[in-house]
Amino acid sequence: MNGPPQIIIIMEPQPGGWSSGSPLHTPPVVTSTSIYYYDAWIAARAAEILDKPEEARYYSELTEKIKEAFNRELLDKRTNQYATGSQTSNAIPLLYNLVPQDRVDAVLKNLIDDIILNHDGHLSTGILGTNALSQVLSRYGRADVMYTIATQTTFPGWGEQVMKGATTLYEAWEGETEPQLSYNMKMFGSVEKFFYKDLAGINLAAPGFKRIIIKPNVVGDLTFAKASVKTVRGLIGVDWMRGDRSFDMKVTLPANSLGKVSVPKMQLKNVTITESGNTVWQDGSYVGKVLGITGGTETEDYVTFDQDLDKPALHGAFWGEVNSNIHKALACVGTITDGAIRNTDEMNNAVKEKFGKKRRMVIIEMLTYKC
Repeated sequence: MNGPPQIIIIMEPQPGGWSSGSPLHTPPVVTSTSIYYYDAWIAARAAEILDKPEEARYYSELTEKIKEAFNRELLDKRTNQYATGSQTSNAIPLLYNLVPQDRVDAVLKNLIDDIILNHDGHLSTGILGTNALSQVLSRYGRADVMYTIATQTTFPGWGEQVMKGATTLYEAWEGETEPQLSYNMKMFGSVEKFFYKDLAGINLAAPGFKRIIIKPNVVGDLTFAKASVKTVRGLIGVDWMRGDRSFDMKVTLPANSLGKVSVPKMQLKNVTITESGNTVWQDGSYVGKVLGITGGTETEDYVTFDQDLDKPALHGAFWGEVNSNIHKALACVGTITDGAIRNTDEMNNAVKEKFGKKRRMVIIEMLTYKC
């Protein structure tokens, strides 16, 4: 071949155990048009924030035109498949909210069927499609499928690289290439979004982490997850572990933030949750009178507690958790100073002495006892 070597940027895995530098499963128009749509959406939102109504209107109208053309040209309304029906073809529109609402479930089913039935629980995506998978499966309630992908130990997957002895991510799924590519490349590191946002459950709810959502996914045979993120407001951390019929969780939040925590029910019924020795959830209702917590709601999988924005008693920290049909939890309130702080006044004084008023952090640790 004349000219410089081909620049490999896609890394789409192929059945023969190698990665293609060019997309063979997915037409480039799918990814390029989706990102064009997203760029226009960002421009519209930025114009709104900057109080530029004419520009906001222009880019908002542009996003609608792109979306309409995208679905007209690429969506098969009979099968609910985009383009070739590849994993990337369906995951990318889901990621960028291009799928008509009444077709989301059908497109998602097509994506999952391709993963489970056609690829035996493996991905078939390059860089952009892998990033999409790492986010959309959990977004639509199928973190279990992404966990299946992430724990595969055969090609293509991160687990196969680990089995080969890798301690960093390969540039190509197979690792060994001709000419040899990097053994230390960030391109497939998008799976970390799944680790932090979905397994640990750390989610941004407002710019600058002013509001934080903690909502871990307990999936498959995973028994623990631990993650932390340094933010402009301070450290956010989650550390959870489950047993056969128990679940322990420790949450760390910056004091100058507001939080909402969803407590996994572990497929158990009639849960009772206590916080700092006070029962806050029992018989399907919020029953607590803990300063700063205004109420809670229950779904099939979680109990979620809300914080009073006007009275953040613990400056962004509250919670309890699960075990068996009767759940007993002990919340230990402390700071990053040595030892446990037993009440709010003592906590504030200790932290003020060490850091000053504006650098406080509260740690709530859940210790669940087996019934």
